[in-house]
Amino acid sequence: EETTTAMKRLLAGERITVDGRYVKLTDVQLDPPPAEAPAILHGVRAEKSMRLAGRVADGVLLGESSGTDYITWSRNLMDGERDTPGTLGVYVHTLINESDPESARDTMREYVAGAVGNEINANTANLSYTAELQKLIDAGGPDSLYKSMPEEWVRDLAAYGTRAEAKASIDAFAAAGADYIILTPSSDWDWTAWLETSAAVLG
Repeated sequence: EETTTAMKRLLAGERITVDGRYVKLTDVQLDPPPAEAPAILHGVRAEKSMRLAGRVADGVLLGESSGTDYITWSRNLMDGERDTPGTLGVYVHTLINESDPESARDTMREYVAGAVGNEINANTANLSYTAELQKLIDAGGPDSLYKSMPEEWVRDLAAYGTRAEAKASIDAFAAAGADYIILTPSSDWDWTAWLETSAAVLG
């Protein structure tokens, strides 16, 4: 909270002195400050931090494997602490393959299974299918999810397949409360090819 408050004051052009627990500044001012202050978004996941972001930041930025229920849950917590809606962005793993959508589906199924298959965390604790997800995790972790999780779970946590299929997932994230959707690859994918195919969904 101290850091966000100090940053917002500096970006607004103020000269500030702060003697806090985490932030200690003496007569500091940006020279020059930005003509228009950028939004400050908190990269947080859990309830307490989400509420704090709603109070002191301009919004939140959610990580990959954030399902639509989680996006709506985050939006409601954040906006519950504000007079006006905050900004909500979400990173979404995306893989488009028009010529071989089954390959994209299999790759993304493996990724999602590895991302959420070890334990229930803040991202997956408030989904409509959390109880079923827990059962598959208990039955064998990522391997169990890869073999048995319904396709709609994978689609709820990523965007993949044909351009139309990926776009449908992205539209669902927006409808759930996301203002910005940042498409991302996995670190072990061919990034050049990924950029070319992902650009199609934005066309």
